Amino acid sequence: KDLLMKIFLSAIFCFVSSFLFSQNTYHFDYYLGYTSEIKRNKEISSNEFYSLINSKNQSYKAKIIKGEKTRSGVMIADYPNDILYYFDLKNENFPLKNEDFIYVKSEKLKNVKKQFEDEFNNRVITAVPLYNDGIIFNYEIKESKKADSKKYSTKALVSFHKYKDDLAFVGLENLLDFYGVKKKISLPENMILTSATSEFDGATKSLELKVIEPVEIIFTV
Repeated sequence: KDLLMKIFLSAIFCFVSSFLFSQNTYHFDYYLGYTSEIKRNKEISSNEFYSLINSKNQSYKAKIIKGEKTRSGVMIADYPNDILYYFDLKNENFPLKNEDFIYVKSEKLKNVKKQFEDEFNNRVITAVPLYNDGIIFNYEIKESKKADSKKYSTKALVSFHKYKDDLAFVGLENLLDFYGVKKKISLPENMILTSATSEFDGATKSLELKVIEPVEIIFTV
């Protein structure tokens, strides 16, 4: 009986431990929103991007999916751990609180780390400073497939504003559609991207910062 009890307790301990240690905690300290417009020939498309981010940990972020006729949703993308979490957002008024997020489901990703590694190695980004007055920093950012190439797939004029935290990666990822792009660009200060225009594949894209709000949200899922 003692042996069976020990085996039973050991099994329970292992189950509880595996459950506890499989949980992930996400901390968000900013809510950011950008508007974008893409012009190609005579066609114009507009989009809005809203995110919850951790200024101290850029490996994950939450995308706010605005609902027109239905409740808005939230998707936490944790690419280093190959997982997505989905929530319903029952309230969009500030300040946002933990109880405003209703857990829906999770989704395991496959081979995403390898995909991002390949993309990171195959995209060459150069950033040339054009102007700064200590607060506003303007850059020309170009992308090519080879370091010595003079043919650029994307050219962008980007305006950053000095900020207390490093938030530049949010706008850069939206502008270039490139997770981890901040690792390719060295900036002298903590900054936030306030506006940008880019040219790529016969199209032009504009990006503008619409909203920034401090938040204090922590999930354990």
